[in-house]
Amino acid sequence: SRRVVDANPQAQRLIGASLDELRRRDVATIFDTPVSLAAGKHDQPAESRPAQLIRGDDERRDVEFSIVDLDPGTGRVHAMLLQDISHRREAERRAQEHQLSLQHLATHDALTGLPNRTFLNEELPRLIEEAARRGDSLSILYIDCDNFKNINDSRGHSIGDDYLRSVARRLRD
Repeated sequence: SRRVVDANPQAQRLIGASLDELRRRDVATIFDTPVSLAAGKHDQPAESRPAQLIRGDDERRDVEFSIVDLDPGTGRVHAMLLQDISHRREAERRAQEHQLSLQHLATHDALTGLPNRTFLNEELPRLIEEAARRGDSLSILYIDCDNFKNINDSRGHSIGDDYLRSVARRLRD
């Protein structure tokens, strides 16, 4: 078992436990899943590895950690370097959501949320190939709302928008 001997105040805050509490725990119990606690060679830290630690309040935190062997002759004393990367992970998650949102806006109609011509041009070849590979058939429904311009001109654009949303809702249902 690997016991904590010392932890600076920042590590205690990050882990959410006092030094006394940490001294009673095995280092492996700090993490959410089993992690390799192998140290680097020749007084150099091992490559940083991602992990998720379990704070004292059961909150999970994304971290990167590395371990350096402080007593290379015996391998009995190690230092663990922890870096909280929760904010970076959250920023990456938001950036990915933003990218997916932009992709959706580019391939779907803003008013109805239905796939648009760009989506059709990008996805149809793949869908045809996939259906052919599986031996399935593929159908495409084309709907033209006759005299739609008259609705906009006589009743106003908001009524026309409501009409299009109603058609889209019926298509989805």
